Amino acid sequence: MVQVGCSPNCVTYNTLVDACCKSGRTDEGLRLVQEMLENQVMPNVVTYNAVINGLCREKMVTEADKVVEEIVRLGLAPDEVTYNTIMNGYCKEGDVHRALVAHVEMTRRGLKPNVVTYTLLIDAMCKAGNLKKAMEFVEQMRERGIGLNEVTYTALVDGFCKKRFLDDAVVVLNEIKRSGIMPSVVCYNALLHGYCELGRMLEAEGIVREMEGNGLKPDMVTFGTLLNGYRKNGDLEMAFKLNQEMLDKGILPDAIAYSSLIRGLCEARRLDDAFGLFKQMMSVSVLPDEFTYTTLIDGCCKEGDVKKAFALHDEMIQKGILPDVVTYSVLINGLNKTSRTKEARRLLFKLYYEELVPDNIIFCMKRMITEAEKVFDSMTEKSGKPVEAAYNVIIRGHCRGGNVHKALALYKDMLKIGFVPNAISTISLIKGLSDAGMQTDINEAFKILIEVNHMEGNIEAVLDVLTEMANDGLLPNGAGNI
Repeated sequence: MVQVGCSPNCVTYNTLVDACCKSGRTDEGLRLVQEMLENQVMPNVVTYNAVINGLCREKMVTEADKVVEEIVRLGLAPDEVTYNTIMNGYCKEGDVHRALVAHVEMTRRGLKPNVVTYTLLIDAMCKAGNLKKAMEFVEQMRERGIGLNEVTYTALVDGFCKKRFLDDAVVVLNEIKRSGIMPSVVCYNALLHGYCELGRMLEAEGIVREMEGNGLKPDMVTFGTLLNGYRKNGDLEMAFKLNQEMLDKGILPDAIAYSSLIRGLCEARRLDDAFGLFKQMMSVSVLPDEFTYTTLIDGCCKEGDVKKAFALHDEMIQKGILPDVVTYSVLINGLNKTSRTKEARRLLFKLYYEELVPDNIIFCMKRMITEAEKVFDSMTEKSGKPVEAAYNVIIRGHCRGGNVHKALALYKDMLKIGFVPNAISTISLIKGLSDAGMQTDINEAFKILIEVNHMEGNIEAVLDVLTEMANDGLLPNGAGNI
């Protein structure tokens, strides 16, 4: 375009910036914005909204907030899209407070919240368990003549079900129908989950029949929820009957469905059948996850077969499936129950790199990263620096929570003060960096991974993990030369 003498205008640049940001290349989008300024093409609010959307997609909401400040500084006016995008970013991070602050700022600027705004806030409040606030927003919508859409109603159904207020959820479902909106599969699945959690399986089955009667096709979530409901209710016969029904309909059970059945068999002390199903699962190319392995490990430990439990532990690591704190708790409990307390203590020390970390630090493994950071900070205040194991655990917690930039910063801090990151935290970081497209940092972490495990004598296991990572396209550039 430039070569034939045509200069790109704002619309051209906006198209390119939007494409970059939607494809996970927000850094390139920002470079294009800078190019616009250099070429004296003034970016508009559409330009910046695309950048804000890209940053929020990449979980960089704080940086997105700075872009809003830049919009104001340039004399541009943020619009409803700007604030809805920021609120969505904060809601996805679980930062409801910041989302509410953005909502207040939006109305202060004279902008009118729309159905998207309210749906974001209602969904966030329902997920946070604050149904009172969610209903206040519903009332605001009605007062302003803004109709609830199917997504808004579904958020409410899900919120009531999670609080076990099923009667209220049914009232909302009936309101959806009266408004002329067809409830979606997602909406029915939320109600189905509520009934299954309470063990009300006959009503759950009625929900599925209603779905099908309305021309909706139950999905994998529908079957998985029902199957897990039967398992929790101790009705393995119905669970396997449903599993066969899925197969007859050409629906291949996923890892969650298989894991639920395996757990049911383990709970019934039918370990041989559980392993048979585990083999069947892999024979149809359904990959087990950490929950599957932990369930089988727990089953072995309860039968006193700790040797087999540890064999499963080693197998999952070789396949690149990282054990979590539940896995290790199960193994430690298994050792204790078989009076192998010395080995249990040794495993605990190995897990924490010979350092006793306060129990609260484990919160990050359960996605309570804010609480974990408070403990981490208190350790810094007391001793000047956290123990090495604390760094490893919290880095992994941030990676699992999607905050790879924070994880990388802590990783670099570790190296600066002379600590050596362990294999599990490094592999978690590499996967997180890969998802974020941070190739340069991946190469650095990869080299450290090799060096550390060479010293620990774990190089063979790590290479097996890296083979799996390579199959997933996660192997760093130039790795073949290492």
